[in-house]
Amino acid sequence: MSVPPRIAFSTLAFPHATLASAASLGRRWGYTGIELRLIDGELIDSSMPAARRAQVKRILAGLPVVAVDSSIRLTGGHPGPELRSLKDPCRRRWPSCRLWPVCDLPVA
Repeated sequence: MSVPPRIAFSTLAFPHATLASAASLGRRWGYTGIELRLIDGELIDSSMPAARRAQVKRILAGLPVVAVDSSIRLTGGHPGPELRSLKDPCRRRWPSCRLWPVCDLPVA
């Protein structure tokens, strides 16, 4: 007997929605988990007050959190060589690790 696949969605797909709206839509569309990247359009902050964490837990009741994503700046300027040097070791250590280059240089 095979178990049907469970599929999660990311709040990154809902940048302008509240967490409650995103979770409600995900449930309605049949998703069985959630990847937290944004909460109410904002990046997740490790200093979130306990009351807000409890509220998030209530909103997500019955919808398991499968991942919590974050952003960090690994390089300055143009990340080319530095980012490439981090990519392979990161993926070897954490197969699900994803790195995206972001360049803050002005476009001419």
